[in-house]
Amino acid sequence: LYGNESTEATYTFTILPPWYRTMWAYIIYVLGFISFVYAAIVFSTRRLKEIIRRATQEIVEQKEEIEEQKKLVDEKNKDITDSIAYASNIQAAILPSSDKIREFMPDHFILFRPRDVVSGDFYWINKTPSGKIVVVAADCTGHGVPGAFMSMIGNSLLNEIILENGIDDADEILNRLKEGIIKALRQKEEGAQSKDGM
Repeated sequence: LYGNESTEATYTFTILPPWYRTMWAYIIYVLGFISFVYAAIVFSTRRLKEIIRRATQEIVEQKEEIEEQKKLVDEKNKDITDSIAYASNIQAAILPSSDKIREFMPDHFILFRPRDVVSGDFYWINKTPSGKIVVVAADCTGHGVPGAFMSMIGNSLLNEIILENGIDDADEILNRLKEGIIKALRQKEEGAQSKDGM
Protein backbone atom coordinates (compact mmCIF):
# COMPACT_ATOMS: atom_id res chain seq x y z
CA LEU A 1 0.00 0.00 0.00
CA TYR A 2 2.90 2.33 0.82
CA GLY A 3 5.31 0.73 -1.69
CA ASN A 4 7.47 -0.96 0.92
CA GLU A 5 8.58 -4.53 0.21
CA SER A 6 9.89 -6.82 2.88
CA THR A 7 12.78 -9.17 2.25
CA GLU A 8 11.80 -12.63 1.16
CA ALA A 9 12.24 -15.34 3.78
CA THR A 10 12.35 -19.01 2.80
CA TYR A 11 12.36 -22.08 4.95
CA THR A 12 12.70 -25.59 3.54
CA PHE A 13 11.65 -28.70 5.37
CA THR A 14 10.78 -32.34 4.59
CA ILE A 15 7.60 -33.96 5.84
CA LEU A 16 8.42 -37.48 6.90
CA PRO A 17 5.70 -40.09 6.48
CA PRO A 18 4.22 -41.62 9.64
CA TRP A 19 6.10 -44.67 10.91
CA TYR A 20 3.40 -47.07 9.60
CA ARG A 21 4.10 -45.86 6.04
CA THR A 22 7.84 -46.17 6.08
CA MET A 23 9.86 -48.70 4.11
CA TRP A 24 10.69 -50.59 7.31
CA ALA A 25 7.00 -50.75 8.19
CA TYR A 26 6.19 -52.22 4.76
CA ILE A 27 8.96 -54.81 5.18
CA ILE A 28 7.52 -55.69 8.58
CA TYR A 29 4.03 -55.95 7.06
CA VAL A 30 5.26 -58.33 4.35
CA LEU A 31 7.25 -60.39 6.84
CA GLY A 32 4.24 -60.45 9.23
CA PHE A 33 1.91 -61.59 6.43
CA ILE A 34 4.34 -64.33 5.35
CA SER A 35 4.73 -65.42 8.99
CA PHE A 36 0.94 -65.49 9.43
CA VAL A 37 0.45 -67.59 6.28
CA TYR A 38 3.28 -69.93 7.30
CA ALA A 39 1.85 -70.30 10.82
CA ALA A 40 -1.62 -70.96 9.42
CA ILE A 41 -0.24 -73.62 7.06
CA VAL A 42 1.77 -75.26 9.85
CA PHE A 43 -1.23 -75.22 12.19
CA SER A 44 -3.57 -76.62 9.52
CA THR A 45 -1.03 -79.27 8.54
CA ARG A 46 -0.61 -80.38 12.16
CA ARG A 47 -4.36 -80.44 12.60
CA LEU A 48 -4.85 -82.47 9.41
CA LYS A 49 -2.07 -84.86 10.42
CA GLU A 50 -3.79 -85.40 13.80
CA ILE A 51 -7.15 -85.97 12.09
CA ILE A 52 -5.53 -88.43 9.67
CA ARG A 53 -3.74 -90.18 12.56
CA ARG A 54 -7.00 -90.55 14.50
CA ALA A 55 -8.90 -91.70 11.41
CA THR A 56 -6.17 -94.22 10.60
CA GLN A 57 -6.24 -95.50 14.16
CA GLU A 58 -10.05 -95.84 14.00
CA ILE A 59 -9.80 -97.66 10.67
CA VAL A 60 -7.21 -100.05 12.08
CA GLU A 61 -9.39 -100.69 15.14
CA GLN A 62 -12.48 -101.19 12.96
CA LYS A 63 -10.53 -103.49 10.66
CA GLU A 64 -9.40 -105.57 13.63
CA GLU A 65 -12.98 -105.70 14.93
CA ILE A 66 -14.30 -106.69 11.49
CA GLU A 67 -11.64 -109.39 11.16
CA GLU A 68 -12.59 -110.70 14.62
CA GLN A 69 -16.28 -110.68 13.67
CA LYS A 70 -15.46 -112.37 10.34
CA LYS A 71 -13.54 -115.06 12.19
CA LEU A 72 -16.53 -115.57 14.50
CA VAL A 73 -18.95 -115.67 11.56
CA ASP A 74 -16.70 -118.15 9.73
CA GLU A 75 -16.59 -120.38 12.82
CA LYS A 76 -20.39 -120.20 13.22
CA ASN A 77 -20.87 -120.80 9.50
CA LYS A 78 -18.62 -123.87 9.68
CA ASP A 79 -20.54 -125.16 12.70
CA ILE A 80 -23.87 -124.61 10.95
CA THR A 81 -22.62 -126.12 7.68
CA ASP A 82 -21.25 -129.16 9.53
CA SER A 83 -24.53 -129.54 11.41
CA ILE A 84 -26.56 -129.30 8.21
CA ALA A 85 -24.28 -131.83 6.49
CA TYR A 86 -24.75 -134.17 9.45
CA ALA A 87 -28.53 -133.58 9.32
CA SER A 88 -28.39 -134.48 5.63
CA ASN A 89 -26.76 -137.80 6.54
CA ILE A 90 -29.48 -138.46 9.11
CA GLN A 91 -32.19 -137.57 6.62
CA ALA A 92 -30.63 -139.82 3.98
CA ALA A 93 -30.57 -142.64 6.53
CA ILE A 94 -34.34 -142.46 7.13
CA LEU A 95 -35.18 -142.46 3.40
CA PRO A 96 -35.70 -145.95 1.97
CA SER A 97 -32.67 -147.22 0.10
CA SER A 98 -32.83 -148.23 -3.53
CA ASP A 99 -32.38 -151.88 -2.45
CA LYS A 100 -35.41 -151.67 -0.15
CA ILE A 101 -37.52 -150.14 -2.91
CA ARG A 102 -36.30 -152.85 -5.30
CA GLU A 103 -37.92 -155.46 -3.00
CA PHE A 104 -41.33 -153.98 -3.79
CA MET A 105 -40.76 -152.48 -7.25
CA PRO A 106 -37.91 -154.03 -9.26
CA ASP A 107 -38.19 -151.41 -12.02
CA HIS A 108 -37.93 -148.02 -10.37
CA PHE A 109 -35.93 -144.86 -10.19
CA ILE A 110 -35.62 -142.12 -7.59
CA LEU A 111 -35.51 -138.46 -8.51
CA PHE A 112 -34.71 -136.65 -5.27
CA ARG A 113 -33.20 -133.21 -5.76
CA PRO A 114 -33.50 -131.12 -2.60
CA ARG A 115 -33.33 -127.38 -3.06
CA ASP A 116 -31.07 -127.13 -0.01
CA VAL A 117 -28.68 -129.60 1.60
CA VAL A 118 -31.58 -131.01 3.62
CA SER A 119 -35.08 -131.17 2.28
CA GLY A 120 -38.73 -130.86 3.21
CA ASP A 121 -39.56 -133.49 0.57
CA PHE A 122 -39.37 -137.18 1.40
CA TYR A 123 -40.49 -140.54 0.14
CA TRP A 124 -41.55 -143.61 2.08
CA ILE A 125 -42.31 -147.18 1.04
CA ASN A 126 -43.10 -150.28 3.01
CA LYS A 127 -45.36 -153.29 3.23
CA THR A 128 -48.22 -153.24 5.73
CA PRO A 129 -48.81 -156.20 8.04
CA SER A 130 -51.73 -157.17 5.77
CA GLY A 131 -49.39 -157.34 2.75
CA LYS A 132 -50.31 -154.08 0.95
CA ILE A 133 -47.47 -151.94 -0.39
CA VAL A 134 -47.81 -148.29 0.60
CA VAL A 135 -45.84 -145.65 -1.31
CA VAL A 136 -45.72 -142.07 -0.07
CA ALA A 137 -44.21 -139.02 -1.76
CA ALA A 138 -44.56 -135.98 0.51
CA ASP A 139 -43.73 -132.31 0.25
CA CYS A 140 -43.57 -130.62 3.65
CA THR A 141 -44.01 -126.92 4.21
CA GLY A 142 -40.69 -125.13 4.43
CA HIS A 143 -37.31 -125.76 2.89
CA GLY A 144 -33.97 -126.57 4.39
CA VAL A 145 -33.81 -127.35 8.09
CA PRO A 146 -37.49 -126.55 8.93
CA GLY A 147 -38.66 -128.75 6.06
CA ALA A 148 -36.26 -131.50 7.12
CA PHE A 149 -37.75 -131.47 10.62
CA MET A 150 -41.20 -131.80 9.09
CA SER A 151 -40.03 -134.74 6.95
CA MET A 152 -38.63 -136.44 10.07
CA ILE A 153 -42.00 -136.02 11.82
CA GLY A 154 -43.81 -137.34 8.73
CA ASN A 155 -41.53 -140.36 8.42
CA SER A 156 -41.94 -141.18 12.11
CA LEU A 157 -45.73 -140.83 11.94
CA LEU A 158 -45.95 -143.06 8.86
CA ASN A 159 -43.91 -145.76 10.62
CA GLU A 160 -46.24 -145.54 13.62
CA ILE A 161 -49.50 -145.44 11.61
CA ILE A 162 -48.70 -148.11 9.03
CA LEU A 163 -46.13 -150.45 10.55
CA GLU A 164 -47.02 -150.31 14.25
CA ASN A 165 -50.80 -149.81 14.02
CA GLY A 166 -51.26 -151.80 10.79
CA ILE A 167 -53.47 -149.22 9.07
CA ASP A 168 -53.49 -149.66 5.30
CA ASP A 169 -56.46 -147.58 4.04
CA ALA A 170 -55.20 -144.43 2.31
CA ASP A 171 -57.90 -142.17 3.77
CA GLU A 172 -57.29 -143.43 7.31
CA ILE A 173 -53.50 -143.06 6.86
CA LEU A 174 -53.92 -139.43 5.71
CA ASN A 175 -56.40 -138.59 8.51
CA ARG A 176 -54.10 -140.04 11.18
CA LEU A 177 -51.09 -138.31 9.60
CA LYS A 178 -52.96 -134.99 9.78
CA GLU A 179 -53.92 -135.62 13.43
CA GLY A 180 -50.35 -136.62 14.26
CA ILE A 181 -48.90 -133.45 12.73
CA ILE A 182 -51.42 -131.24 14.52
CA LYS A 183 -50.59 -132.99 17.80
CA ALA A 184 -46.80 -132.97 17.25
CA LEU A 185 -46.77 -129.26 16.40
CA ARG A 186 -49.39 -128.39 19.07
CA GLN A 187 -51.47 -126.57 16.50
CA LYS A 188 -54.70 -126.84 18.54
CA GLU A 189 -53.24 -125.09 21.57
CA GLU A 190 -54.36 -121.53 22.23
CA GLY A 191 -52.07 -119.01 20.58
CA ALA A 192 -50.45 -121.63 18.30
CA GLN A 193 -48.74 -119.93 15.36
CA SER A 194 -47.69 -122.98 13.35
CA LYS A 195 -49.60 -123.69 10.15
CA ASP A 196 -47.10 -126.24 8.92
CA GLY A 197 -48.16 -129.40 7.17
CA MET A 198 -47.37 -131.65 4.26
